[in-house]
Amino acid sequence: MHPLQEDAYITLRSARHLAEYGDFSFNFHQHFPGTTSLLYPLIVAAFDLLSTSSMILLVQLFGTVCVIAACWFLARALCHESPRQRIVWLLTACWPIALLMSYIGMETALLVLVLGAAIFALAKENHTALFSVSVLLLPLVRPDAVSYAVLFCAAMFLIDWRAAVRGSLSLLAGCGVFLLGTRLTTGHFLPTTARAKEIAYHPSHSAAAVTDRIRDLFLGHSFLLPTPTNYLVRLSPLVLILIAAGFAFAFRYARSRRERVVLGTLAVATILIPVAYAYGGVVFAWYLYPANWIATAVAIAVLVRGALRIRFRWAAITLLAIVWIGLAFMQWTKAFTSATEDYHYRGDIGRYLGTVSQGRGTLFLEPAGLIPYYSGLRTDDEIGLVSDRATYFMEHDPARWWFDYVSTQRPDYIVERASFDHYSTIEGYTLAPDQQSWFNAHYRLLRRFHYVPAAYYSSPVLQRILAMGPMEDYLVFERRDTGAQ
Repeated sequence: MHPLQEDAYITLRSARHLAEYGDFSFNFHQHFPGTTSLLYPLIVAAFDLLSTSSMILLVQLFGTVCVIAACWFLARALCHESPRQRIVWLLTACWPIALLMSYIGMETALLVLVLGAAIFALAKENHTALFSVSVLLLPLVRPDAVSYAVLFCAAMFLIDWRAAVRGSLSLLAGCGVFLLGTRLTTGHFLPTTARAKEIAYHPSHSAAAVTDRIRDLFLGHSFLLPTPTNYLVRLSPLVLILIAAGFAFAFRYARSRRERVVLGTLAVATILIPVAYAYGGVVFAWYLYPANWIATAVAIAVLVRGALRIRFRWAAITLLAIVWIGLAFMQWTKAFTSATEDYHYRGDIGRYLGTVSQGRGTLFLEPAGLIPYYSGLRTDDEIGLVSDRATYFMEHDPARWWFDYVSTQRPDYIVERASFDHYSTIEGYTLAPDQQSWFNAHYRLLRRFHYVPAAYYSSPVLQRILAMGPMEDYLVFERRDTGAQ
């Protein structure tokens, strides 16, 4: 079982293409789809070259090492005394969001490692080289991480202007390498996925819409929750208050101007970066894991400081341990559920397609990660993450683009969700009667997949846990003249 994030398989497949073709002369951008990171797929491709069969395990081990090291950097930046550093390091590394980042297989683990190194270099003297390298790497790990780098460089100007100048030049160099590398690997200067999401989701940028998204991020389904689960949603306002209190006490305990600058920078990052995502309108949970991790680490450092100074410290530590174990268990159940749904259920769909197609043909669907990864088929997705073929049709006819794409491109296989029982796509577009007739004349239902937890585990307890995350059916269609058996 591999509890990787669904979208991580886009990167894994991109890296596998890179490992297979290995040079920029072979229409490289056609084999490097669906990922915004320039650096991370190269690392994953190296794992694939080391061992194709163990690539997923190696990716998760790499993520775990990155998160452990990132928590070490952050604990060192926030604490002075060694005993407190070790406790904060342990608690931060065991916090549910850190556990989540360590195994989801995305570039987030590498991102927090670089962020941790940058924060450490910002907080401590005589680490200007580490600071320059960190801000150089941030845009290469993920382009939106430039926002963190800009904040860190601005903060460094308040501490050491020479280090800030060197860091700023490094950041410019990193942005230049990113633009050039993205141009070589995708044919564009900016990631095509960002443009595809804007076209596919077409979010509103009105003041009311942006305000609603900001309210939801902080008070509704807060990104600061210990683990992204609906069971804790009602605690969103309380969690926000606790995090704010953590920063307030951290400022109170700060010993120097440098510490206050660092804490102010982290507070600003925790607020402004989520707000920027809310304005953009396309917000996925993993975009805000780093902000959650930073804010939580500050609160943990304050909590540990207080727990070690009160009279009944062992009672406080025991209570903290109970809370940590409970949250870790909650994260485990979420990981167990998503892993079963993805690796077994969606993975079975991909493996089935790989069997009936023998890896030959084209596939069109919405979940662009795991199913295509196991099918081995050339894929277009309904968001446009893995190629710009679907995006072309979205731009030219936003209303009926789905049918235009299918009738023009005629993919060999189509995977739709249960709404297609009524000929409705994931965007809510319902095919007209003549379009339905055309579709039925050219495609047939090959198989319907239904999620049954009992098919994977016989234990009633595990089945009950799996039932907490119900999955809808998937319909697999085959073009009538494809000839698959």
